[in-house]
Amino acid sequence: MFKLGWLVPGSAESRESFLLYGHHLTHVSPTWLRLDAEATLHVSVEPSEIRNVLAWAEERGVSAVPLVVNEAFKADVAGAILSNPNRRRKAVEALARFAETYRLAGINLDFEGPFGHWRDHYTAFVYEMSERLHGLGMQLSVDVVCQTGPPKPIEALRQELDPASAAWVSSWAEPYDYLELGQAVDQFILMGYDYHARNLEPGPVGPLWWLRKVLGYTLKIVPANKIVLGLPFYARAWTSKQPMAPEAWSTRKTDLDIPLRTAAEAGFEPGDGYGYVQIAEHLTEFVRSGRDPETSPWGIWPLEDGRITVVHYDDAQSLREKSALIDDYKLAGTAFWRLGQEDPGVWGVL
Repeated sequence: MFKLGWLVPGSAESRESFLLYGHHLTHVSPTWLRLDAEATLHVSVEPSEIRNVLAWAEERGVSAVPLVVNEAFKADVAGAILSNPNRRRKAVEALARFAETYRLAGINLDFEGPFGHWRDHYTAFVYEMSERLHGLGMQLSVDVVCQTGPPKPIEALRQELDPASAAWVSSWAEPYDYLELGQAVDQFILMGYDYHARNLEPGPVGPLWWLRKVLGYTLKIVPANKIVLGLPFYARAWTSKQPMAPEAWSTRKTDLDIPLRTAAEAGFEPGDGYGYVQIAEHLTEFVRSGRDPETSPWGIWPLEDGRITVVHYDDAQSLREKSALIDDYKLAGTAFWRLGQEDPGVWGVL
C-alpha cells in the first residue's frame, strides 16, 4: 500500500516525526520546491539538507518524491507558467534535472489556487511532466482539491472573486480535470481536508461523510488503484470576534446542498492551523466537546475576554475510521498533511 507523508523543512516537529515514524511510510514528500512566474525552480534548502533527508529515507526504505508548488499558490503564477508552452517546458526540464541530480523516485505536483481558467493548460503540463519523468523511470503524483461533481465550464470561471468569500474557497477545486489527470499520473492524491477551510465557518476539517461523497464521484472517473486519499494530521481552530457563550455555538449538520458561511458571517476570525500536541494542551480547558464518527472530535475553550475558540481535530481513533475507506473502496493508499502535526498514537493503529 502507498503511504506518503509530507515533510516540511525548517520544522523540528516534522523532521522528528519522520525520523521516529518514517519506517511506516512508503514515500516521503519534502516540501522543498516552488516555481515562480518565469518557471524558474527555487529550492528552499541547502544541498546538504537534501542529502540528509535522502539518507534518512534510504535508511527507512522510503522513496523520496519532493513536492513542488506554484509560488504562494498564486493563480497568476500558475497562469504565467501554464499558458506559455516555453515556460511549461522550462519547468518540466528544471524538475527533471533536479530529480536526476538527486536520483529521486519522482515528483509530487501541488499546484493550487483559483486558476481554473487555465485548467486545460494544467492538464497539458501534467502530461508533459509525466512523459518526461516516465522516460527517466520515475513517477509523478498530483495533489487535487476534492470535487463532488464536474468542475464548471472554463468560460464560466472568468471573473474575479473576493478572497474572503465562500465562492473563492470553492473555486480552488476548479483547476482539475479528474479524467485527464487520472490518466496522466501514477498517483492521484485527493486532498481530503479543508472542507471547513481557514476562511469558512468552524467545522470539521475532513468529515467522513464528505470523504465518502468525494470518493463516490472520483471513482467514476479515476481508477481506484491510482487514488490516494489524503488525510489531515492538523487541526483548525476559530476564535469568535466578539464575546460568545460556549453554549451559543454548535457546528451545523451540513451537507454539500447547504452552502457554508464564511468565518466572518458566522462571527469568527479566520481559522488557524494547530498540531495535535497544541490541541492536547487545551483538552483540560474544554467546556464543551464531542465526538461524531462522521465529523471527528471537537471542543470549545473560553478566553479571558469572553470570546471562545472552537477547534475541530483528528486523533488516532478518527484517523483509523477514515483510513478504513482505503480498504472499503480498494484505493491505492493514503497520504498525510503533514508529519509532525499528528497524534503520535496514530502510528500504532494505521
